[in-house]
Amino acid sequence: LLAHYKIIHLLKPFSSYECCEYDCTQTFSNLNSYKRHIDRKHTTKPINSPTPIPVINNLSNNNAENECIYTTQNDSIEINDTISIVSDNSCPVTFENDDILNLDDLINSYHTSAVKFTLSLLDNNNFSRKDVFEIQRKIEKYIIEPVENLITSFTQKAVKEPILLSSFQTIKTAFTNTFNFCNSEFSLNNWLIRNNLFQNVQEFTINEEINLVSDSGEIIYGDKTSKGILLPLHFQFKKTFEQNENLANSLSLYEKLINNSSDQTQIKHFVQGELWKKKILPYQNKIVIPYFMYIDDFEINNPLGSHASVHSISAIYYSFPLTDQSKLVNIYLAALIKAVDIKDFGNDLCLNKLIYQINDLEVNGIVIDTPHGSKKVHFILGLFLGDNLGLNSICEFSKSFSANYFCRFCKADKSLTRHLFKENSLLLRNSINYAEDVRVNDSKQTGVYKESILNKIISFHVTSNYSVDLMHDTFEGICHYNMCHIINYYTDDVKIFSLELLNYRKQNFNYGPIEIGNISPIIKQAHLKNFHLKMSAREMMTFVFYFSLMVGDLIPEDDTIWVFFLNFLEIIEILLSSQFSNGSILHLQRLIEKHNSEYVSLFKDTLKPKHHLLVHYPTVIKNSGPPKHFWCFRFEAKHKEMKLYAHSITSRKNIPLSLAKKFQYKYAYQILNSNPMIINEINTNEIYIKSSNYNELVLRVLNLTSDQFLCYSQIQFKGTTYKIGYFLTRFIEEVCLYEILEIIIVKASFKVQFIVQQIEIDFFNSHLRAYQVNKSKSIILKTILTPDTCNGPPVNINESVSGNLMLRNINMDDSVNEFNYSIADLTNNHSIMNINSSQIAKIICDNNSSQNFTTPPLHSPFSDLHYDEELMNLLIEWNLESVYTTCIEKQIDLEALQFMQDHHFPMVLSNFSPGIQIKFEYRVKKYQQSLTINKESPTLNNNLSIVQNITTSEPDSENISSYLYDKDLTWPEIEDIYRKTINFRLNFIKENNAVEIFKKWNHYTMPMGYKLVDIDFLSLYPDNSNFNLIFEESCNKLIEVLKERVKDPANRQTLTTFNNTLNDLTTDSKVLVIMYLLHCVFIPSSKKSTRDENGRKGFTKYSIRDSQNSFIIVKPTSVDMESTLQKMSEMGAIQPCILVIGTLFDPKQI
Repeated sequence: LLAHYKIIHLLKPFSSYECCEYDCTQTFSNLNSYKRHIDRKHTTKPINSPTPIPVINNLSNNNAENECIYTTQNDSIEINDTISIVSDNSCPVTFENDDILNLDDLINSYHTSAVKFTLSLLDNNNFSRKDVFEIQRKIEKYIIEPVENLITSFTQKAVKEPILLSSFQTIKTAFTNTFNFCNSEFSLNNWLIRNNLFQNVQEFTINEEINLVSDSGEIIYGDKTSKGILLPLHFQFKKTFEQNENLANSLSLYEKLINNSSDQTQIKHFVQGELWKKKILPYQNKIVIPYFMYIDDFEINNPLGSHASVHSISAIYYSFPLTDQSKLVNIYLAALIKAVDIKDFGNDLCLNKLIYQINDLEVNGIVIDTPHGSKKVHFILGLFLGDNLGLNSICEFSKSFSANYFCRFCKADKSLTRHLFKENSLLLRNSINYAEDVRVNDSKQTGVYKESILNKIISFHVTSNYSVDLMHDTFEGICHYNMCHIINYYTDDVKIFSLELLNYRKQNFNYGPIEIGNISPIIKQAHLKNFHLKMSAREMMTFVFYFSLMVGDLIPEDDTIWVFFLNFLEIIEILLSSQFSNGSILHLQRLIEKHNSEYVSLFKDTLKPKHHLLVHYPTVIKNSGPPKHFWCFRFEAKHKEMKLYAHSITSRKNIPLSLAKKFQYKYAYQILNSNPMIINEINTNEIYIKSSNYNELVLRVLNLTSDQFLCYSQIQFKGTTYKIGYFLTRFIEEVCLYEILEIIIVKASFKVQFIVQQIEIDFFNSHLRAYQVNKSKSIILKTILTPDTCNGPPVNINESVSGNLMLRNINMDDSVNEFNYSIADLTNNHSIMNINSSQIAKIICDNNSSQNFTTPPLHSPFSDLHYDEELMNLLIEWNLESVYTTCIEKQIDLEALQFMQDHHFPMVLSNFSPGIQIKFEYRVKKYQQSLTINKESPTLNNNLSIVQNITTSEPDSENISSYLYDKDLTWPEIEDIYRKTINFRLNFIKENNAVEIFKKWNHYTMPMGYKLVDIDFLSLYPDNSNFNLIFEESCNKLIEVLKERVKDPANRQTLTTFNNTLNDLTTDSKVLVIMYLLHCVFIPSSKKSTRDENGRKGFTKYSIRDSQNSFIIVKPTSVDMESTLQKMSEMGAIQPCILVIGTLFDPKQI
């Protein structure tokens, strides 16, 4: 109150005071005497009696504004009350609590912002701690001090009101002390600790000894202590899962994954693997969360300098597989130890403290405080990750990969691994034989140095650490050996292309905007000689994926080395899948066996250690899930942060401690800065905001008006850039391609949506292992997708050398891979796909029996578990496959179709349009008529004299042939079964009709069926050569015959063009042109009898052109071909013919 008098009413020393308490009218000349009077006379008063405020008279100024006439109030004034000070008119100031400016809160917020600014500088890897506090000093000197002087000068001259003057002084003081909470490392740490954002690291002693040390340049004996740094794991785990609903989100994902893994058909995450299910057995009905740890050395000095490897650091990171591990902020530091200390003193002394914390996290767990209450969570170590040397070292296996027993998964010796094509389960390491190896204590005979300290972790054993690194094993290992052999073969052995041409095409290849930063340097002969290309893992990945588009047009089909490359490419694609089924794991195992076998036989080389590790990948996937979820790419990127910071500081005295402190400040900054957009992992920039052109589509699909979402041309979502013009893929029965038109973010939920248009894909080119996109990018539809419904990040559309738009889809989930390798089996993995739709339907149906597609289509003919191949073939022939699902649901098969009557059709197709019903009824009646004419096919007994002298069937051939029903068989396996059952099959052919033959031996009908015919033919006539070889040898003779016999002008012109371009044509094109022109030699002589409208009989004679066009049908695109076939099918059954997409001289597909 006294302060109020002095500030608001400008009281002076000579002011007088009059007491108005309970009619007391005594006056006083100063405040002290008035205060004594109040204490003496009026200290007791009735409760709740009104208390008049005294009248104050300022003798120097008797203006009414300096007088305060009393008003009554209670003894206690609530903080929300309105206090009025009244004079003759009214007291000049009226305060209401809501309008009061709370300077203390604002100043505290200002100082907190200064802390955030300081932490943001410390978060920058290019600034040392010393740099940051030096920046503070510069800001104080060059910014804060001038502003402080400005405020002082302004208030002295322009502000006369005491209360405003006082407020300005407070603001000035706060501004002067901007970095009050963080002006030193000590004060910053204290502020962070008070706000529960920081905990000191633990320095632990590894070794302490008396040794020669340098003291001020003098060498003396003293204590030499080796120390490691352990970060506060309990604190970090707790804070991580208390932020941004991380615990709730992780548990929600965990529950979803566990519930979806009950059928054991899909593995898309570590927690669905066999290893995790064993680890959690002791923790039933408890909350458990897995985490991975990773160990690796990194060099902080110049690797080419004089101090290289002197200060090498072993970093141990950890991450949580239930969070997004692709973001570096979700990879955390656990410990830092000098590499030389681990080498000198061993793993036990260096890791003992860490092991104790790991066990405590598992056994005792941590209480996590959430908005929904506190929950106790047990954190269990899932895997220890690293490269092969790092894992072998920390697990105490052989550190040399030229040792007799280098493998940490099995006990195969070095000589065996060089020719071991598949995993031998009898040789796998386990806890029993591991204990025996430890007891033997002979690393040369066992590959085990000693018992690993990691075995002290409660739910961990080094023999069950099913961890591999796809990056080091494949892209920094196998790819180098394979690609060098392949390039050497094509440039030196067969000379299909030169190294200069390969480099030219590689450097000028259209990589697209996404992969443009991963172009590798040129390949030199020395690189090929040393079997090591000068490429990073990421550059090698790009090179291998686009190699087929770079040179595939130069490689002939059926080339053995090219088939090997495509097989290897398929292995990589499968390993990069986001989910696996039992079928795809089995298929991968077969591909790896084939790859390793062919590597040895084709290149006359032995398998390298990384080739051997590849045979263990199927087992690792079964236990730990997709290997891309625990590869080293992101952990290696985390090293970069440490290296950058190490380069910004000059001290090397205790570099692990400096790096650990840096990480703690980065972690505090990460926790302190969070908002809904960051929680949803969305990064945007206002410059990319635009107005939407698809408001009607958004309203119709999402029911959102234009003010309920923001439209962007580019965003970052979960670390991935999406922008207009990028392409996304999705698998719905087949690979679908979408182009991003706009990106929208829903304001209420911060959900990302993509407005896209679907682009037509023409076909899958298995020779290039790529999809050919429609050149005009024909649009199928416009729709809206979410990131979750897409198969991974954006992809490129690349223009091939021939000018075609190709899609090398590397974002394949398991369903895409199973679809592709099923198609590949039918096309022998290397010929351009030419397969009828019924076979594709069968493949898709078989895959659907074990796959759950994201968006099953309405009336999908491929979504049933039961598959009726005959019915499907018939419906496809009628172009009515859309009714297949309805037929199956209502148990309509071929037998039911025979007996259908008019009243049955509405019962079956009540949900379909009248057009479909009319077509279906017409086709069924035609089908019934055809059955009455000829109910069964004639047998082949009289026409197969070649099988009259067949010997007895092979032993157990019936059982062997039953394996053909396995849809996962590769084509070489199919051929092998056919060779082992030749007599059994030929006897079957002798005794059955064509329908039964093709039903049991359906592989004859597949595109590679001609190879099976060759097997039978060569068995019957072993002395006769293959027709293909004879034809190739006879080509020159045929050309000479054509020159003599072709007379008509049109075909003569074709022959002239053929002769002029003969050296430039492919083998396929040569054969096509010759077979086309042979119709001029074998002139058609048949006639067709016809009758005109008057009934008069006539004859139609076919020309050479008619004969040619009925034998070889040429269309520029697959769309045109489909239209032609549709018209031909309406006129009756299509006779055998050759279909060519492109031209005779440039066939794209046959």
